[in-house]
Amino acid sequence: MLYPILYPIYGRCIMYAIKESHEKDPKKLRMSLDLIVPHLYGDHSKCAKESATWCSYLKNPSKFRYRSLPEGKPLTCVDLKSALTDVINNLKDRAAALTNLGSTQANENFNFIVSTKAPKNKSFGSSKSLTGRISASVLQKNEGHGYLSKVNNAVGLSPGQFTMKLAMKTATKRKLQKAKQMSLQGKRKRFVKKIKKSCKEATNEVHEGVTFSKYAELDHDKEQEPTKTTEIPQRLTLPREKSYTYVTFDIETTGRGRDCEILQIAAGEGFNVYDHPRCNITEQASLVNGIQYNRDTNTMFHKGSEVRSKPIQDALLNFIDYIREIPEPILVGHNVCNFDLPIIANKLKEFNLFAEFSKHCGFCGHVKNCQKSFQKIRGG
Repeated sequence: MLYPILYPIYGRCIMYAIKESHEKDPKKLRMSLDLIVPHLYGDHSKCAKESATWCSYLKNPSKFRYRSLPEGKPLTCVDLKSALTDVINNLKDRAAALTNLGSTQANENFNFIVSTKAPKNKSFGSSKSLTGRISASVLQKNEGHGYLSKVNNAVGLSPGQFTMKLAMKTATKRKLQKAKQMSLQGKRKRFVKKIKKSCKEATNEVHEGVTFSKYAELDHDKEQEPTKTTEIPQRLTLPREKSYTYVTFDIETTGRGRDCEILQIAAGEGFNVYDHPRCNITEQASLVNGIQYNRDTNTMFHKGSEVRSKPIQDALLNFIDYIREIPEPILVGHNVCNFDLPIIANKLKEFNLFAEFSKHCGFCGHVKNCQKSFQKIRGG
C-alpha cells in the first residue's frame, strides 16, 4: 500500500507516462513507466535519455523540487522503492490496455448536464419528457448553450432574440468560470476548501466516537464499554493554591487576518521554530516580521539570513513537546486573546492537536514586565 502523500506525484507521473505514449504504442508506454521510480528517487538520467517531456528537472535542474514531497526532496526508502517497482511492473504487464485509456472528464460533464435537466430527486423515467430532456442534454454538450436557437431555426421558428441573448450570456459566464477554475488562485481555493472539509469531517468523527464496527450483530448480547469520545475542554480556571510557570510566547504570520498561516512560533528564551507557509506572505507582514519565503528553492529567510523551517504540523508538535516539559505552564503575551490564540487554535484543530495542547497549558492576556521577553523571542 502506498503512503497517501505519494498519491498526487505518483499518480501524475503515471498519467504523464500514459499521455506521452500518444501513438498507442505499448512498448513506448513500458519505457515511460520505467522512468517513474528513478525519477521519484532523484535519478533523472533515464528521463534525459528518453527525453521525457513531463520531467521538469530537465528544464531547470537548479530550481527543481518535488512539490508533493516533504521539503521538495526525493524519496530515499529502499523498501518503498522495491514496492513501487512491483507496482510499475504490474502496470507494464497491462501496457496494451493502458494505451487505450482516455479522460472521463467529458462523461462526467455530460452526466452533470443531464442531472440539471432531469434531476434525480424527481421521477422522469416514466414521463414522456425524458427523451426530450436527454436530447437537450446531448445538444447542449455538442452545440453549446445556443442549441435552442438552432433547434428553432431547424423547425422554421424564430431563433428568439431573448433566447439568443440568454444563451450568449450563459456561455460567457461559463467561459469566465472555467478560466477562474483553471487559474492558480482557483486551484488554491479548491485545495484549501478540501483541507477544511476533511478537517471538519475528522473533528466530527472524533466527537461522535465509534458509530460502526464489524460483526456488530454478533456482539449485541455482550456488555459493551461506553464509547470514549474527546470532550471540548472547558475554560481554564487557576486555583490560588497552585504555583504556575508563566511563559511568554509570540507568533509571526503571513498576514493580519485570523485565517492566515503561521510562520514562526517562539516561546520563553529557548524555543523558536519556523515553518513552511502554505500561502503567500503579504508585503505588510514581511515588513513587520522580516520573514521571506522562496517557494522555488523551499527556503525561508529572517532579516536576510537563511533559517531552517519545517512543516506546520511538525512545528506544532515541537511546541507541544516544549510546553509539556514545563510545570504548570501559562502562556502569556500581548494581544494573544484577539490574535495569537485564535490563529494557533485553528491550526491545532486542523491537525487534531487542540485537545492534547489544552491538557498542558492555558493562556493569559498581557502582563507587566514582559516587554523584554517579547523582544527576545521576536528576535529569534
